[in-house]
Amino acid sequence: MRGAFSGADRERRGLISRASGGTLFLDEISDMPAKMQIDLLRVLQERKVTKVGGDEEEPIDVRFVSASQHRLEELVKQGRFREDLFYRLNVVELTLPPLRARREDIPLLCDGFLDAFAARDGVPAKRLTKAALERLLLHPFPGNVRQLEHLLLQAWVMAEGARIDAPDLALDEQSELAASAPINSLPSEALPQSLDDHRSSERTKILAALEANGWNRARAARALGVPRRTFYRRLREYRILTGEADETGEVGEEEALA
Repeated sequence: MRGAFSGADRERRGLISRASGGTLFLDEISDMPAKMQIDLLRVLQERKVTKVGGDEEEPIDVRFVSASQHRLEELVKQGRFREDLFYRLNVVELTLPPLRARREDIPLLCDGFLDAFAARDGVPAKRLTKAALERLLLHPFPGNVRQLEHLLLQAWVMAEGARIDAPDLALDEQSELAASAPINSLPSEALPQSLDDHRSSERTKILAALEANGWNRARAARALGVPRRTFYRRLREYRILTGEADETGEVGEEEALA
């Protein structure tokens, strides 16, 4: 409200009020201070907000989406995050694997970022050479998608011409050599040397895991240490299996294409 504190020279709508009727994304909610956790819990419970300096409650209708790089359950156990707020927020949980565990997303993300840079600058989009893309596929990306975006932005600024080549990428070669393979933690000397080799190697390991586990997709995914949805996506991508599995993940031999 106007006059609520020094510098409040006019009335303003808060973020939650402005988001009413839509969605509000709260990034890194694990870092939220204790006092703000209490305030957010009250909003979630009562579906109302009160302006700073005001005394009238305003009803709101907001879908809250939050994200955290830390497991909130562990923070609750440590007393760093309110248990009641956790259960209020944890209606639908989506676990996003790190970028190194879903490297098939890297080419799509690269195209999206490069197109966004081009639209921002009003120029044609630069593209990655095959060598540059292969180098990105071998990088572990401890900073996940944000690191990929900043890496591409730096290359966008520094690269001359319409192509971004491998030397234009400011990557740590030692980190690349230490990176694990997308599917099965291969030693560095066994890492694929090209994008085609990478895909062929992945397909071979998937087939071996399926064979070792009686073509049970759920058990094969666990054996390879990848999320089940990612594993199923790879099966479709490499056209290894068609049809639907039952609840146990069993498939018949007639569904195998390999």
